[in-house]
Amino acid sequence: MPVALVRRLMKFALYYLKRRFDIRGVPERERKTFYILQIEEVTTVFNKPAAPGGWVRLAHPEGACYYHHPEKRVYTDSYINDPDILNRIMDDITRLERLQRQFSESFPQDATLMIDVNRADEGNLETSYYYADHSQRTIFFLHPLEAWDIGAAHEVKGIKSHRHLGYEMQAQYWYFISLYPDSNALTTAMICELRDVVLYLIGDTMTSPYSTSPYTLDDLIKILGITGEMEKNALIGYPGTMALFARHMYIFGHTRFLNCHGESFARIERNFSIFGDPLNKRTWLVKTLSFILFSAPDVHLRNLQKMWVDGMMHKSVWEQTMKNLNDEWQEFVFFATVMLTSNVGFLAIQSVDTDNNPFRSAAQILSYLSVVTNIGTLILGLLLMRQNRTKKKDTADDVQEFLKARNHPRLGLETLAILYSLPYALLMWGVVAFLGAFCCVFFQNSNVQTRSLVGSLALAVSILIVWCVITSWEKKNHTEEKTRPLSYEEIQEPDEEAVSESPKPKYSIFDKIRSLPVLNYIRRASVDSGQTVV
Repeated sequence: MPVALVRRLMKFALYYLKRRFDIRGVPERERKTFYILQIEEVTTVFNKPAAPGGWVRLAHPEGACYYHHPEKRVYTDSYINDPDILNRIMDDITRLERLQRQFSESFPQDATLMIDVNRADEGNLETSYYYADHSQRTIFFLHPLEAWDIGAAHEVKGIKSHRHLGYEMQAQYWYFISLYPDSNALTTAMICELRDVVLYLIGDTMTSPYSTSPYTLDDLIKILGITGEMEKNALIGYPGTMALFARHMYIFGHTRFLNCHGESFARIERNFSIFGDPLNKRTWLVKTLSFILFSAPDVHLRNLQKMWVDGMMHKSVWEQTMKNLNDEWQEFVFFATVMLTSNVGFLAIQSVDTDNNPFRSAAQILSYLSVVTNIGTLILGLLLMRQNRTKKKDTADDVQEFLKARNHPRLGLETLAILYSLPYALLMWGVVAFLGAFCCVFFQNSNVQTRSLVGSLALAVSILIVWCVITSWEKKNHTEEKTRPLSYEEIQEPDEEAVSESPKPKYSIFDKIRSLPVLNYIRRASVDSGQTVV
């Protein structure tokens, strides 16, 4: 049978791998349906309705129902008790078996077929399929396939080699095993392979602040403990253990594909763009508002840009960021409440509220402004906490959709960073306005001695504040971050003339003591994890 004809009749099933979680049978709710079932005498086996001849009905540990044909090595999620679906599946299996003869030399002997038949919107039956090769741990088809037709290819717009694509095909194989855990046997060697991956990621997470691990350190340690328990069930054939193992292998394999594992442009750190996109891109909007909002948008934008690189977000990093933001906003709400109480007490002072004249003093006006900004901090902080308290529990797809919806074509995530910075900025403006109100009281209707004392102290405090702000500014490295995924120090070539003319250094007695070999052995060089290759 020609390949083109099979391609018209069937579809490759990569788009349908998650069909089990999307399509469900709908049971009837009427009470009368319960009275149809009757339990006969001495009934100890409950296996009706039975599967058609040659098929075995199985239940996934998660609860889903699927069917297996041991003789033909076929799995399906389709409801084959429906005669129309069963006839279509058997006909398609026959067509595929005929087509296999054209690839008899290269066709894997231990291959397993997954075939699925479902009804389209018009009521017509549609078939999707793929094969799983257990020896190579990959899936394949009987017709040519473009890489762009694979759903995961839309997540990484840079597939340039079969080796890179192979990681995703292997990941899809493990996804197949997680759906049909009885299709392969779990061995000790497989568990050792998973343990090796987990051990490395534990070390990478501990020594690298921007590890590409899909799990947190705590989760990796838990997975490491689970691998020891898996060995007790190896070679016995428990489907739950195999499904759990395959699910972890799928996640790690898919992560390798997303990070372009083994390629010259591989993503070594999660804040590194493989396409060379600038990570610290700024527009006029955030530059202008950062000056007004005490540089808070710039800080939040930098964190968002480091987390969401090339359209990828690590869920563990997102959860930790949302937790930190909620804690931060909670503190701002508390401080804003304190400032509101202080302003109320300040306005109640008789020397401030001198008369009932509608024209208020400068101190009163500044205190009113402080009240308004602090109320804004309260409202925005509570709203953001309410909106983001559940976001850390969202799935990775939900996080991606949330960021894509707020990613402007020109501004990027700047608007989101500005929104997250408003509670802090309004609180700071409230403090500044409250300080201005106090200064108006201090410097109005006071003698020279009071003004000198308070003014000198205010000047000293202002200098300390400016000093603190200046020290918090980060100096930009001349080497752009997008061109260096790892930290390094540039080696300067020495000038021969300068070396020859430079005077010999004078060593003190302490330098000679420190250079003793014994002390060099005892005092080893310190290692900064931020300056290492991992």
